Amino acid sequence: MIKICNLFNNNNYYYKLILIILISILLNSAIYADEITDQVPAIKNLNFDAKKLSSIVESRQLIIIFPEQKIKTCKYKKIRYFKNARFVSCISIVNASHEKVRSIVNDYENYSKFMPETISSDVSFRSKDKVIADYTLQVKIPLIKVNIKFQLEHYLQKDGDITWRLIKGKMKASIGRWEIIPVSKNKTLLVNTSWSDHQSAGLLTKLLIKSQPDMSTAIPVSTAALMLNAVKNRAEAEAVNNKINDLSKLPEKPKIPLIFKDNIPVNTLCHLASIGTILFVHPKQWIKNSNNKPIDLNFITAGGIVHAPFNKVKQLSTDSLKIKDLLYQIKRVKVNNNGSIIDWRLRFWFYFFTLKLDFTNNYKWIDNNTLIFERLKGDVDYIFGSREYMKISDELTLMFLTFAYQTGENAPFTFNLTKKLPNSLVILGASASTVIIEKQIPWIEKNIK
Repeated sequence: MIKICNLFNNNNYYYKLILIILISILLNSAIYADEITDQVPAIKNLNFDAKKLSSIVESRQLIIIFPEQKIKTCKYKKIRYFKNARFVSCISIVNASHEKVRSIVNDYENYSKFMPETISSDVSFRSKDKVIADYTLQVKIPLIKVNIKFQLEHYLQKDGDITWRLIKGKMKASIGRWEIIPVSKNKTLLVNTSWSDHQSAGLLTKLLIKSQPDMSTAIPVSTAALMLNAVKNRAEAEAVNNKINDLSKLPEKPKIPLIFKDNIPVNTLCHLASIGTILFVHPKQWIKNSNNKPIDLNFITAGGIVHAPFNKVKQLSTDSLKIKDLLYQIKRVKVNNNGSIIDWRLRFWFYFFTLKLDFTNNYKWIDNNTLIFERLKGDVDYIFGSREYMKISDELTLMFLTFAYQTGENAPFTFNLTKKLPNSLVILGASASTVIIEKQIPWIEKNIK
């Protein structure tokens, strides 16, 4: 500090000029960092009570997909603008103190020990309120493995949040925020909110998103869900165990999660839906097949508010022939038995592969608000799900779609390759349920008008 002051007192013009330039660079980088990470939404600023929110989350994860917005990022001191950034907030309950959860989130050197796909993590700079860390991910996608290297700058905010931004790597931009909110002494509400330009991560990712645009939303949902699970498992000292000890106790059918049967406060659901598309990632369930082998299922629920009358929403959203015109993946629909049995043909594109899926579902109304369905036959071995509706007012209806699937021997080989995607059941389940909800809601509202 004395040397710096002496330089200012020195009459040498060049010393002063160099110091001014260095200070300006430092100040500008700090301003850019705050300005960029301040764009990331914070759940605590959205008028939620932490205890009420934790009662909704419980054993599942709650995800909010925000509407598209324009954001600014800075990488290599180059400013970039993105017009269609969609932030994803993933919320989970961790049964541990907020101090313990915070120490795990800040343990960047050991991310390779517990974060999924992370094979190396090193800290190159650390100060009181900033950490720079280098990461290498190894992502296994169909047929190949891809290594992704990048550098993040993490900021320890005064309000306790931990924000980050990408400063080096092939991807053009990535920004995010951790919120660690104490609910009680040994219970913490953990929130991960982020956006990344995944399409710029590499040629294969670009091809995947280009062939299936819905993946641009499903991939960040799956990534956030995996990261929260990793922190939760480490904080609760739980090892991931996929071993089934007693097959005889497994049911032949899963229990379909029903949102309105869980007594979630309607006003909270409406508040969530006013922010963006709602997703619930439910705990994994296991069933057994006819050969007494275990089958895992990940149910995903997507929902939102429809500005239309209750009966009209039910009628239009379950009209299978009209859904065909709404979703480009649906190539054929055949309705039988007064609409209770429907034959579907879907077509997908992955990289250079084109594949079709044929299957038949059985549909049944169990009450005035709930339609459940399951697979009868076809290329997909297991499909279970439901549609739920709740009247909020004469012109407002809450609508939810819950969905889980599993492929097996009957599925095309190329479709089974998708199992190699990290968290594939969540990725494809989130993609299917989200795209249906997000396309149906504006379509229904337009038709009503």
